[in-house]
Amino acid sequence: MTDLGVLSYVSIPSQKQYAEDILKRAKMADCKPIVTLADSQVKLRVSLFMHVPHVLCLGALKHILQYVKGTLEYGLHLTSIFNI
Repeated sequence: MTDLGVLSYVSIPSQKQYAEDILKRAKMADCKPIVTLADSQVKLRVSLFMHVPHVLCLGALKHILQYVKGTLEYGLHLTSIFNI
């Protein structure tokens, strides 16, 4: 192992960068964005056998990723009520 010296900075991706990375890895970086999170008529079952997911699960996942694509600029802002 190589000694890289003293760690002075840790690169943490922004929420937007993280979401873009997920979309790229799923090959959906250029997908059509949507504004609704989920179809309320579809009921999904979580299974122990997710290595063979149902077509509805894959469709729901695609829908969620399209929603993420459409909300890249939103972000989640966290604040503390305590002075540190």
